[in-house]
Amino acid sequence: MKKVCFTIAVLLLLQLPATPQSTASDNVAGTTSLDIPYEQGPIQKENIGNRRLPMQQAFYVQVNSTDGQAVRNCPVQLLGESGKTLWQTQTNVRGQASLWCSAEERAQSIQLTHQGKTYSSEKLAGAEEGVNGFSVTSSCQPSNGLGLLVLADATHSMQDEFDGIMKALTAVQHTRQAQPGFQMQCLLFRDYGERYLTQPVSMEQLSGDQSFLFQAAGGGEEAEPLDTALMAAIRHFDWQPGSDARLLLVLTDATPKAGRGAAERMEQALRLAAASGITIIPVGCSGLGEEGAELLQHMALATGGAFEQLAGNTSGKGLRIGATPLAEWLNGLITAYTVAEQCPEGTGQLASNTATHYNPALRSGVSCFPNPATGKTCLRLEYPFDKLAVRNLQGQLIDEKAGLDKGDHILNLESWAPGLYLLELHRAGEVAVERLVVERR
Repeated sequence: MKKVCFTIAVLLLLQLPATPQSTASDNVAGTTSLDIPYEQGPIQKENIGNRRLPMQQAFYVQVNSTDGQAVRNCPVQLLGESGKTLWQTQTNVRGQASLWCSAEERAQSIQLTHQGKTYSSEKLAGAEEGVNGFSVTSSCQPSNGLGLLVLADATHSMQDEFDGIMKALTAVQHTRQAQPGFQMQCLLFRDYGERYLTQPVSMEQLSGDQSFLFQAAGGGEEAEPLDTALMAAIRHFDWQPGSDARLLLVLTDATPKAGRGAAERMEQALRLAAASGITIIPVGCSGLGEEGAELLQHMALATGGAFEQLAGNTSGKGLRIGATPLAEWLNGLITAYTVAEQCPEGTGQLASNTATHYNPALRSGVSCFPNPATGKTCLRLEYPFDKLAVRNLQGQLIDEKAGLDKGDHILNLESWAPGLYLLELHRAGEVAVERLVVERR
């Protein structure tokens, strides 16, 4: 992939003007930090393999409070003609976000919402011109934990690195187990026709007597269904919407499948991850080809992450990112995305959107399609639920229904504003949460 350097703005002022404005400064360097990798610029290729990439135009955003603090988890949309949503995402722990659209689309404005208020740009700055800065009214955002899901390729070609990766994850879990609000899980994936396509693994299983059960095996010479595994990771992991950061670490050495359906699923997964505020950090392993590396870079850019390359000897020992041992690098990554600040007594705090008594097994009986959706969507339930509560990212109740039977339920979205919604389905004291992205027509 070509990397095009742009002169961009790094917003260091303690207060930004109420109306977004663009300035120019030094390039941001270093893709291993949590800063948006501005220097990579828009993707110049419109196609990788037979995949169409809607990422030729980039727009960067910085959101600060009026007292100069970065505002995280702030929903941001790039709007086109007639108010159509071209891309939507959320700000990271530094208040940064990246927005994308294709070469032929005409972006008109950026809109964001925070604590019940909407802010819009009067002038839109592209990546070549600078960063779109917003100053918003915000109450204190207390520290609220971090979620990390590791999506690991477990096919035969990963044998050299697999054991070393699992040992690094176990070491990180041991170091971080006392960190408040820290949540870590692993999801293994293989190919169609194998013993499993995706396999959730708890950190207790990896470090306990059952660790020998998890090995790299199977797979062939063909590309692997990363699109399906990625969607499973985004939809079925217990992501907490109110957490400070949601990180999806992807480790693979294979090029994703490239059929029409796979390409569409990949784009859908990336759009859903961006809208959900999930930062994807792909790590390429030995044997990864040029096309695979380009696609992993695409995944990172779509969600404000960064692509890394795993190095080490063929026995899996000494695995590292650059010159840093893998476990040490992972700990550094977690530290970079961890928020330590606490709100002083008496200050306003953000309402938590975390669902209580969350049951991942219950979630497997819920699906929503199409997703993203515009006018209507179908909510399919494999068993009855006592109640459906629909909330936006601010925790506000948008809709509520009681007594949903097993089967299909049509949701009318005509009156819903574009954005990400949480569908909370209650059953016998437990909750399943589906995420629905609503786009403007």
